[in-house]
Amino acid sequence: GTFHPGAWAQVYAMGSMIVVADQSWSWIEADGQSAQKTYLVCFRLSGPSSSPAMVGSVDGYTMNSFSLDYVEKSEGSYVRIATTQSFWTPMVPLEGDTIGGDSGMMEDEATTTES
Repeated sequence: GTFHPGAWAQVYAMGSMIVVADQSWSWIEADGQSAQKTYLVCFRLSGPSSSPAMVGSVDGYTMNSFSLDYVEKSEGSYVRIATTQSFWTPMVPLEGDTIGGDSGMMEDEATTTES
């Protein structure tokens, strides 16, 4: 088995390799924001069996099924990946401001009518 840290994954099969590309978010402490990240787990296929081959991660996320490629050359094999990136910055209140604060109505204010 393998751990997959993201919210959802895509599986790519290419010749003798299967790549699981798991998309998630990574917190960037220095910037105070999150960025998209893709975690890769690769398995080499050999007949009816498989074995772990590579594990890694890249910034960004894959756009579609053409975003990944597996290449075998005499100097080694590697996975090529094309990604795009977006960031998410959480809302942080400025001094004196509130988030989701007061609507301006006092708790005891209620409209009553006498009959």
